[in-house]
Amino acid sequence: MRQVLQDIKTGEIRIVEVPAPRLQRGGVLVQNAFSVISAGTERQSVSLGQKSLIGKVRERPEVVKKVLDTLAKEGLRTTLARIRAQLEAYRPMGYSSAGTVIAVGSDAEEFQVGDKVACGGGGYAMHAEIIFVPRNLCIKVPDNVNLLYAAFTTLGAIALQGIHQAEVGLGDNVMVIGLGLIGQLLVQLLKAGGCRVIGVDLRERVVELASKCGMDKGIVWDKGEIERLVREFTDGRGVDAVIITASTRSSEPMRIVPDIIRDRGRVVLVGRVGTTFPYMAYSNKELEIRMSRSYGPGRYDPNYEEKGIDYPIGYVPWTERRNMEEFVRLLSLGKLNLEPLITHIFPLDKAKEAYDVVLGKKKEFSIGVVLQYPTELLKPERKIPLTVKHKEKGVKQEIRVGFIGAGSFAQAHLLPNVQRMEGVVLRGIATGTGANAQRIGERFGFEYCTTDYQDIINDPDIDCVFIATRNNLHARATADAVRAGKAVFVEKPLALTYEELEEVINTVEEHEGRVMVGFNRRFSLYIRELYQSITEHDFPLVIAYRVNAGPLPSDHWVLDKEQGGGRIQAEVCHFVDTLIFLTRSKPLQVFAYSARGNGIPPNDNLTANIRFQNESIASIIYSGLGDDSFPKERIEVFGGGAVYVVDDFRELIIVKGGKRRRRKQLSQDKGHKEEVRRFIEAVKRGGEMPIPFEEIVATTLTTLKIEESILAGKPLDIEI
Repeated sequence: MRQVLQDIKTGEIRIVEVPAPRLQRGGVLVQNAFSVISAGTERQSVSLGQKSLIGKVRERPEVVKKVLDTLAKEGLRTTLARIRAQLEAYRPMGYSSAGTVIAVGSDAEEFQVGDKVACGGGGYAMHAEIIFVPRNLCIKVPDNVNLLYAAFTTLGAIALQGIHQAEVGLGDNVMVIGLGLIGQLLVQLLKAGGCRVIGVDLRERVVELASKCGMDKGIVWDKGEIERLVREFTDGRGVDAVIITASTRSSEPMRIVPDIIRDRGRVVLVGRVGTTFPYMAYSNKELEIRMSRSYGPGRYDPNYEEKGIDYPIGYVPWTERRNMEEFVRLLSLGKLNLEPLITHIFPLDKAKEAYDVVLGKKKEFSIGVVLQYPTELLKPERKIPLTVKHKEKGVKQEIRVGFIGAGSFAQAHLLPNVQRMEGVVLRGIATGTGANAQRIGERFGFEYCTTDYQDIINDPDIDCVFIATRNNLHARATADAVRAGKAVFVEKPLALTYEELEEVINTVEEHEGRVMVGFNRRFSLYIRELYQSITEHDFPLVIAYRVNAGPLPSDHWVLDKEQGGGRIQAEVCHFVDTLIFLTRSKPLQVFAYSARGNGIPPNDNLTANIRFQNESIASIIYSGLGDDSFPKERIEVFGGGAVYVVDDFRELIIVKGGKRRRRKQLSQDKGHKEEVRRFIEAVKRGGEMPIPFEEIVATTLTTLKIEESILAGKPLDIEI
């Protein structure tokens, strides 16, 4: 299928052939009929993308700090790889569209194939021939509503949310500052609700357009004239609310408000403007400034948008979906007239020209710019195109590799190292979105890309599979790949539950599977040297492993128990594996505590004490409460009269027999390159995996027991 994408590096708008999205639970596949280019939001995005690298930095200085932090922690090579992954990517465009349902996922049975629907959401209602949309971002469209007009639904929801925040109704006087597309929709919605509306803009033509569509009074920006008009229009009382939809760095829209609004009026920010305002003037009138959350409550909440969990109407009457429904209802009743707002309709293959109009490269007046898609529906017997082929290399190599998932970690640490290996060809890549699959496949030279990971599993030409998806898919994809006879490299963790672990174990035993988990630290230079330095006479060992993990945003996917499993499963497993490697022994018992209270996320801060079969003991101290600038990891090993220290994988210290030996390097070596090399070599030879499967199971089981011990408040035995 075709999709409109922006090349982040160059800013160029491209129409790219990409794999169609995969049908998922809780949503529908929609064949778009129309989608609307948001002149405000998308113009900003495209304009930023077309700036030079220096220009991008000036617009987003916070990114520079992140780059410098990464450079300090992970070194130049990793930093450059991460920057390249960010720059050499596609940005999907669009967030408001309408079309026809062509497939329905489980938990979305309120829809049927053939339903006309309006869709919303960045990353979902994109400018693409086929889209996947979760049910809370998709609403049915009545037969009497043209899909051309329904495509404006998300933009209408943004306008409606601004009205809800203003709390205006019949007879209220409202000023709208900014009469672009959102402002035009606001004017009509306010009039439909019985408000009296004054509109202001810098452009005379949009003021005239809003007046033709029902606005009571309009004026081109002139501070003195605006104040005079408001006095006349409101009999000197001032407007009840000001809704600002303009997009400008200037704070003039905020500065004029106290001169035109009544006491205790409301100021609602829908657009992005400068927010320097006269404090005393606002204070003296007790003005209330409110932000409008895009389409409405539910926006930016993955539980609402991705998982379909609705808010109770008694507490949240206007969610983003209910805003969308209300806009379509008003369309159905004939309360809105969108025809005058549609200035351009471009076929999909003319999308570049459409953006030239929006960006002002073509000097044409525009408000509503719409993309139109081919009307022929997919026939039931025609398979939705989930795979796009690139040019096959036609060269016989030793092994062919498939990738399932390729986020920033895989692009920085796995793919470059696999790509550099001799005797390897990159065969197929599957990611969650077609745009990512296409661009990453193109960048690293894969023969094809897909959005269905089963294409990788079932490809008879693929010898081994790298799995780097979100954590909840690891066990399932691993078991599927083993059944298909593939060697598997799966990023940690192997499993999130005992049931998942049992399935993988049974599958590996039944099919004599070859599985390796990305426990990279045991392959780092200093951990390997430490391992070699410890002799039989040093046991038992006492080990302290301190991890300054730093905080994660509360909405980070790792903290979602369903997707990420939490930080213990997602990361502490690394440290457990390193301890098993260094002690050369099986863990027997674990006792873990978690710090709680004062708003601390559960299981973000813990100690885990582990006893091993050879009487070694170890303690993991893991905390998200520290300062990110402090080194992350420090391992101290005591045994046989010696002390061994690995400090953040940059320094190794060995103190033995009164002598101190110290090695230090500028950049970290966490073992990513070596683990990939060892795995590929094992696949080539057909020999044992670099990490014994028994140790992988022991690590996974111990990590699960750590979380269980915290809940139980007591030590737990580990039976392997």
